[in-house]
Amino acid sequence: MSKNKKVVIVTIISMIFIVLLITVMFIYRSKSTNISNGEDNINTIQEDTVTEENNISNSYTNNNNEQNTIDNETEVKNNETTNELKQNNEQEVNQESSTPLSTKKGSSNNTKNQEKQQSQKAEKVRPQQEQNKSNVKQQEQTIQTKKQEETTSKPVIEKCTTNNNHGMSVGNSNKWFNSKAEAVAVYESKIKEWGNKWEKFEIDDATYEKNCPYGYEVWSCPYCGKWTINYYYN
Repeated sequence: MSKNKKVVIVTIISMIFIVLLITVMFIYRSKSTNISNGEDNINTIQEDTVTEENNISNSYTNNNNEQNTIDNETEVKNNETTNELKQNNEQEVNQESSTPLSTKKGSSNNTKNQEKQQSQKAEKVRPQQEQNKSNVKQQEQTIQTKKQEETTSKPVIEKCTTNNNHGMSVGNSNKWFNSKAEAVAVYESKIKEWGNKWEKFEIDDATYEKNCPYGYEVWSCPYCGKWTINYYYN
């Protein structure tokens, strides 16, 4: 081989070696940077968790402190109220003990006198009340006797037993019928009867007009419900 070819081959091999070194160094740096970034992220996460734990512990301690202060305030208030009640009771006891026996005796005597007066008044009022009750009973008895006398003295009026004791006066037919149709049927039979006589020349015109009705009116009794008829004549 010639020298020139050897030189070219050596240069090419050296260039390849350099390139390989550069790539290896670049890969190593990129890995180291990623590792450092990962460690930094881990450290920041750990720091955040630590701060959160500290905040939680601080809030818990603050809540406990507030609760303790509230409990202390309530205890103080309860103690104050109990002390006030004790003082009031002591004052009342002292007042009762300070009142003399003479005043107590006088008040008891006054109450006894008042009770006697009330009992005397009640004894005076009782006979008046009893008299009023007796008067009321007598009045009630007199009213009842008057009612009984009125009911016994009034005669019982019979109704709807004859033609003239109904709630309405009887018609010129002088009859009461069980229904309106029955009364109208009697009217129609009466017209037919006198009409047949007139047609057969058994009667003259004057007797026909005198005895044969040309109309009627009916009404009923409000007590028994029967009907009567009143004829119209010329």
